[in-house]
Amino acid sequence: MSRPGRGIPIATAGDPAAWAVVGVSSLVVAVLVLIVWHGDWYWVPDDQNVPRTRPGSPSAKDADDRSR
Repeated sequence: MSRPGRGIPIATAGDPAAWAVVGVSSLVVAVLVLIVWHGDWYWVPDDQNVPRTRPGSPSAKDADDRSR
């Protein structure tokens, strides 16, 4: 039988280095979750002047002519 009032031991209690590891890893996880949640907004800038078709295709030429 465990002693009353002891509770669950926490590895970070009273250890600033352990709290730093927990904080940094939490921030990394939060950034990764935001990137995945928002899809590809972080990797592909939303530039309206870039044609969304392959170079050389007729629709790409039309899109290029319309942008001038």
